[in-house]
Amino acid sequence: MARIWVLIILAVLMATATQTDARPRISPQEGPQWDFCSSKADIIIYGGQAGGGKSFATVLLGGRYYDHPKHRAIIFRRTHPEIVAGGGLWDTAGEIYPAMGGVGKNESKYVFPSGARVEFSHMQHENDRFRHQGAQYSFIGFDELPTFERSQFLYMISRLRPPPGFDRRCRMVATCNPDADSWVVEFIEWYIDEGGYPIPKHSGVIKFFTIEDNKVVWVDRKWRGPDGVKPFSFTFISASVDDNPALLARDPNYKRNLYAQDLVTRERLLKGNWRISYTGGMFDPSWFIKIQASQLPQGIKMCRYWDFAATEVRDNNDPDWTSGALLGTHAGNTYIMDIVRFRATPGETLKRVRAVAERDGRPVMVAWEEEKASAGKLNSHHMIGMLAGFTCKPDPVSGDKVERAKPLAAAAEFGRVYIVEGEWNKPFLAEAGSFPMKKRDQIDSVDGAHKMLTVLKRVWPEWSADYIREPGPRVDLTNRAVMFKNLHVGAVVCAPDGTAVYAAAAYDPIESYLCVYEAKRWPDINAVQIASYMTMRSALRVVHGTKLLGNEDMFGTPGQRGIAQLINNELGALQVPVRLSRAMKHDEPGAIAFMGQMFQDVHVDVLHGAAELGVAVAGWCYEEGGKRPERGCGYGEALCLIASELRQQIVVLRERKRADYAAARQPEKSAGGWMAS
Repeated sequence: MARIWVLIILAVLMATATQTDARPRISPQEGPQWDFCSSKADIIIYGGQAGGGKSFATVLLGGRYYDHPKHRAIIFRRTHPEIVAGGGLWDTAGEIYPAMGGVGKNESKYVFPSGARVEFSHMQHENDRFRHQGAQYSFIGFDELPTFERSQFLYMISRLRPPPGFDRRCRMVATCNPDADSWVVEFIEWYIDEGGYPIPKHSGVIKFFTIEDNKVVWVDRKWRGPDGVKPFSFTFISASVDDNPALLARDPNYKRNLYAQDLVTRERLLKGNWRISYTGGMFDPSWFIKIQASQLPQGIKMCRYWDFAATEVRDNNDPDWTSGALLGTHAGNTYIMDIVRFRATPGETLKRVRAVAERDGRPVMVAWEEEKASAGKLNSHHMIGMLAGFTCKPDPVSGDKVERAKPLAAAAEFGRVYIVEGEWNKPFLAEAGSFPMKKRDQIDSVDGAHKMLTVLKRVWPEWSADYIREPGPRVDLTNRAVMFKNLHVGAVVCAPDGTAVYAAAAYDPIESYLCVYEAKRWPDINAVQIASYMTMRSALRVVHGTKLLGNEDMFGTPGQRGIAQLINNELGALQVPVRLSRAMKHDEPGAIAFMGQMFQDVHVDVLHGAAELGVAVAGWCYEEGGKRPERGCGYGEALCLIASELRQQIVVLRERKRADYAAARQPEKSAGGWMAS
């Protein structure tokens, strides 16, 4: 949730001139935020659209009685990381409380000179509420109330009571964004209309309730329970980003970013709609614009994404479908070009996937949803082998499928998604209209391809698995003379999951040409197997000066043996003069740039013996939203180790050439011949 920055404080650190009150005065903005801070209700929910300054107001109100020695306030987020995240509650408190003399302690509480305390805590698990049993708080705040359980909120009402010696008003507040599926709706029902939008004249009106048998019962103000117990006073105050001019001044694009969201998110965060939900209607079939195949633009970037079904068709069951969606992107638009779906056995499924890939052609990336744990990686390894020659990308997805479909829904609503007319249109549009309540295999495959094409950035976009080839005129692995003039580098990468990969390449410094001729993957790390394979399959015996590099995970800490030492022991037993060593000057960004230029200049060949490496690096991408390549692509890391070593060797060779050239320019000494003076 966006917060109102400290710039909105109307009077920061304005001390009065009187000796009786020298406190700094920090004031909320006029409008809903002022109404929230000045309300007389026992329990206040402040919510609605995004950007209304709700978190800032909660922190501000929590420190209102910082001058009272018995003030005990607590403010919750569901998890602790949400408290300390950039721009979260802790950062917000740091903009306010130090001006009041508050001192932060361990990212969990502020202590003021008077003895007042404001604590920041979490209730990640439902039973965490019992950690506050017997506590007495003069102020309780919930930031993002719908993320909490109803039982947690109701239980903490019982903790809202004045600590001994506290003689001011206790209150409980909460902030929220609209969520039609949340229990919070039962509290704010009277404050919204049938369409789900806030009723302006109801905002801030105080109502009264009591709790009977764990149910909220609305009562009259004069109602009294057993022993004369009074009801709780309650109000809901709605706010929008338009009530926060300071935020809009600081971030003019904030409102634009809200408009760019999918329909449901936009209705909730921009318009405060409490009725709209993701229980159907996330996609309107009319959003998809139909075109003919002949209308597809030139230069389109394509991906076929598979969402596999695990259940076979039986007598009366209705299992999911295996769905493969072919999408393309061009100039910011998305084109759904084809969807293939079927129900088949695993063996038949693999045959159809290969056949579809052959039909699509090698320029089309093939991606699929990778299941978690080792089974998913094993299946992906098998898929990559079956699709040798194609650019492949396993996608270890996470998170809710509805969340993953939001970018596609937003693009479709804004008229940026086109579908090529075909027989598959009708079942796809029917599924889109009922998503996510019914079958969703086609939507899953479509938004998977959409993610691959619009979100992920490939490390080497110029490289394609189509460049995997047979030995050609530029390399002759059987010619010892040619092999001796090349620089040979091998790399072994061991991953934390216990797998290992090996790659070997030869570099011709004269032609500036790299040939990756060997690649191997092991499902577990076995020093004997690795050493034996490298000795038999590479040029270790016939080429002097070969360099073998290992990643850091292969080398143990001082006093411990790493896998590299075990492999070196085996290489010694095999009488191989080369040993695995650390890449002391490894520079991954530099290596990526070096290989990127090589790929762009078409100075790299990957032979069929290293086809698995070629497929893997063709689909190697940067982390989503990050600046580092995805971890787990062992072949990509191995190629970077090789490239980093080559960069260093090339510098040495260039220096030698300069030295040779300088020596050739020196004049010969006279031997006393006829040229002597």
